[in-house]
Amino acid sequence: MRLKYKLTISELVILSGIYCFSRHQATLFSLPMIKRYISYYNYNKARYYIGSLVDKGVICISDFRRDQPLYKLTDKGIEVLNAYQDAYNIAMAKYFQDNNIEL
Repeated sequence: MRLKYKLTISELVILSGIYCFSRHQATLFSLPMIKRYISYYNYNKARYYIGSLVDKGVICISDFRRDQPLYKLTDKGIEVLNAYQDAYNIAMAKYFQDNNIEL
């Protein structure tokens, strides 16, 4: 699945964090806002992955505030996250079925 969308693990971590932030805090976000929310990466790494996600079309620049770009998830970004969630659900169902686990 990761190869289908050509995303690295780090890009997926950032994208998942962006999704959580967008759902619970604000639809638009800046790099410093996401950096504080996803504190695992240093500023330069976070900036690199944000730029990479923009290049891949899963997030886009929506506006500017104080010369700081504000980003938002695109439909493609939501599609990627939904596809990963579906793949996870299928893998878990298969695991439960293979190991005779009933919920």
